[in-house]
Amino acid sequence: MTHIVLTLAMTVLLAGRSAPASAFGPTVQDRERDLGEKARRQQMIEQHRRGHAAEPAAGLPAPVQAPELGGARFPITQIEVRGGARHSREIDRIVERYRGATMGQAEIFALLRDLMNFYYGRGYITTGVSLAEQNLSSGKLIVVVHWGYVKGWRVNGKAPEGMRERLMLSSAMPGIEGSVLNIHDIDQAIENLNGLGRAAKINVVPAEEAGYSYLDVVLQRSKPFAVSASVDNSGLGDRAGDGLYRYGVDIAVAHLLGWNDVLTLSAGRRYYQDPAHHAYDSLAVSYGWRVGRWSADLRYIAQPTKSLLSGTYGDYQLSGNTQDVNLRVSRVLRRWRTGTDAVYVAIDRKRVRNYIDDTLIEINSNTHTSVTAGVNRLDSLFGGVVFADGGWTRGVGWLGASEDPVSAGQGPLSRYDKFNLNLNWSRDFTAGSLRARYTAAMGAQYSKDDLYYDSKFVIGDQYTVRGFKIRSAYGDSGVSVSNTLSFPFPTSIGTVTPLVGVDWGAVGNNGEADNGGWIGAVAGGLRVSTKWANAAVTIGKPFRALPGMGYGVVWYLSASATY
Repeated sequence: MTHIVLTLAMTVLLAGRSAPASAFGPTVQDRERDLGEKARRQQMIEQHRRGHAAEPAAGLPAPVQAPELGGARFPITQIEVRGGARHSREIDRIVERYRGATMGQAEIFALLRDLMNFYYGRGYITTGVSLAEQNLSSGKLIVVVHWGYVKGWRVNGKAPEGMRERLMLSSAMPGIEGSVLNIHDIDQAIENLNGLGRAAKINVVPAEEAGYSYLDVVLQRSKPFAVSASVDNSGLGDRAGDGLYRYGVDIAVAHLLGWNDVLTLSAGRRYYQDPAHHAYDSLAVSYGWRVGRWSADLRYIAQPTKSLLSGTYGDYQLSGNTQDVNLRVSRVLRRWRTGTDAVYVAIDRKRVRNYIDDTLIEINSNTHTSVTAGVNRLDSLFGGVVFADGGWTRGVGWLGASEDPVSAGQGPLSRYDKFNLNLNWSRDFTAGSLRARYTAAMGAQYSKDDLYYDSKFVIGDQYTVRGFKIRSAYGDSGVSVSNTLSFPFPTSIGTVTPLVGVDWGAVGNNGEADNGGWIGAVAGGLRVSTKWANAAVTIGKPFRALPGMGYGVVWYLSASATY
């Protein structure tokens, strides 16, 4: 029996390693994990885009008051900006343009205007500049910066009440009370306060003390929980009884601790006609919180599976369990009117155990740990919105990670380096009376190492090259480009969006005889979005495929409802 199990184990392992880039080797868990990561990335991009669209337009700075000098003009050899230590280099560059000039009312007005515009452009919307009492005939011009400060918080016009309300505000932007008022700090606080169970905006209200303002949070509360159900046809089979359809439910609860946090519980299951021998389940819990410019997300996913393997000596029950733990910490480095810069670090630990008739397949069971560091930017570009994310991932031996059974050049490695880049650019426009949106998405990966399938770059699914589903292409390095033209229009039931697209991608491998190639497909579909439900259908047809991937028409179906 041991010999039979070992033979079957080697069969399973070799099946996972000998496949070409058209991908017969990756496990169901590998594919599900990849689709889950792409879905979360797409959701993050959409959240960033909605936040960018909701960003309030900047107003104009307060008018500058210049002194009445009549026609008098004075040679100015020295200009002093009192209180201008903040951003001193930029202020010096502005002042330098006027130093040594003969200045009258118009020139002094221009200097004050330039300084005011600079401070306002940097977000100091309650800061002003003026001239000090002075004798301009001395040749020295003294400008005073009057900084605007935050006095404190208000909620719907009243002082905060209770510990939870004070914790909500202090975690939205810690340390803001008593600091110089900056609109970008307020934008960050609004982003943190908004979310499940809350809709917030902040008004700047003058305080009793000159130079100080209250931040008055106009807060609308709703139920702090949401329940959603979903179904899709993302399975590897092409029949309903072979795991084609996945059903899921998500429960999210917000503000458990009162500091802008969300706990989410998720469960998913694929439908199989023979559930006694075939199953795929997914159980997940995640907890995220935001404090000022910092945010963190902790996620745990368990994926128990089972399937039947037919062999020479009969049928054998295969079973497995993948457990994935991920922690990601992010910080916004800089905000401006049209965008943000942020950095992040993440650590991921994946533990896989596979069995044949309850006997552990040690050669195909492992633990992989990786760390990722990256940077992303959201901004306006060419009349649209761009989101760019670049990251470096290294496989490490931490947290009980397995040792590689082979040396470099002899097989896949869990101690690797890879670099990833994701770009998404979209722009709304009109063609006559028709509203339209063009979206371009690009993903790329580079690695000089031979990677396991759970670390490879994957193309050929609903998020990359739409036209493949049962088989995708895997590579240590690769690139994909997706182009979509959509036409959203409102109806009595919600927004209906027809779309068309063309995609292509390429992969390459370092350790396999088949070094990959490129694929391409065209797609068309329809999305329907309402307040409580969403549905989408997309049809894809390949025009270029790798061996074994096929050229048939592929349907992507999904629907969800939220309460």
